[in-house]
Amino acid sequence: MVDTLVLGASAVRRGGSSPLIRTTVKTPACLGFLPVICGMLAFMSGEILENSEPASPFHPDKLALHHQRVAALAEGQMVAPQTIEVDVTDGFCNQACTFCCFGSGPHQKLQLIDRGVLRGALSEAYDLGTRAVELVGGGEPTTHPKIVEIISDITEIGDGDMEVGIITNGVLSNRLLPIADRLAYLRVSLDSADPEAYARLHGVTPGHFTRVLKNIEALRRVMTDPPEDRRLGLAYLVVPPLNHHQEQVIAGAELADALGVDYVTYRPVEIDEKRPQEEWQEAQVAIRAARSLLRTRGSNTAVYGGTGNRWDTLKPDGHPTGFCSAKPMVAVIQANGDLAFCILHRNDRDIKVGNIYTGSFAEQWFSDEHVRAWKGFKIDGCPNPCKFYRYKEVVDAAIKGEGIEPPPRGQIVHHNFV
Repeated sequence: MVDTLVLGASAVRRGGSSPLIRTTVKTPACLGFLPVICGMLAFMSGEILENSEPASPFHPDKLALHHQRVAALAEGQMVAPQTIEVDVTDGFCNQACTFCCFGSGPHQKLQLIDRGVLRGALSEAYDLGTRAVELVGGGEPTTHPKIVEIISDITEIGDGDMEVGIITNGVLSNRLLPIADRLAYLRVSLDSADPEAYARLHGVTPGHFTRVLKNIEALRRVMTDPPEDRRLGLAYLVVPPLNHHQEQVIAGAELADALGVDYVTYRPVEIDEKRPQEEWQEAQVAIRAARSLLRTRGSNTAVYGGTGNRWDTLKPDGHPTGFCSAKPMVAVIQANGDLAFCILHRNDRDIKVGNIYTGSFAEQWFSDEHVRAWKGFKIDGCPNPCKFYRYKEVVDAAIKGEGIEPPPRGQIVHHNFV
């Protein structure tokens, strides 16, 4: 059993208040075998897919909704990014996650993006057609002293037409309470339902876990939208051998349900080819079991992951090769102003696109140098997984004249975030 602190679900869901209460999250033997069996059957039959859940932010064919950009990419044209990821901080982070791909940590020097320069670059991108901004890595975005003002700035671009979401470790997410109603979504990287496992994964004391749960409770009180809007969620990064076991994965979904968040999404950490396939398969079966369990309970908390984008490339020889035809769909602005080449090559300064402190976003994005670098780049040696591997399939199908049918818009939320 995992003894942990969770919140009173009935009070927290949709704006109630409740003190923290002590709850025991039990292992699958105590949960009952039915959801586990259902999960195994779904895994074997492939019936439960990531895109089967209505109102999903993570549909693998989401890119197909943006058919004009896809058509342009299929013709080899550079397009304006649909979404821009912004690292408002870099270097310093208030946690030291074992799986961090940014190289950030508590002993690194804090780099802060300039609020005015960022607003100028994003306004320029909006004029080109960008409609969404995700505040994410480098360091923890909420450590930026102007994070509330930055979010406010972004939501005012285009007379309120630019959307903004944020991914945070949640330790300082109480700072977002005054602006939470203006976020398209807020996703907390929790990665475990067990304070001790959380502490090992995040390189902190277990006290961080309790603090994050309290902050989620406060956010739930102010983010009272219907659950199908999927605005408040948890992220669970599967990191074998630390948190991939069946009881750990299911406990994560149970905690999400108890917290009253709108969803929990599971995705795999960057693949270590030496790790046995059985670890990923155990996690996938457990994710399906967790989804079945919450559905059986009539929970409003959706469970995503286990199949589809990112998970499909875990299979032997599943890593794609060749030209990354969908790369321009997302731009990355780093805290030092660099326009990174792509989401997984943030720290590869030799192939950066440019820098917003020294030049125009539009001129650098559409420069001949960027176009040549994009068309000459192969993904054969890129980290695995990457959301662009499925996006590449969407564009490649258009190149062949086949096309991929876009999902019904009613199955998707956060359309502008790709």
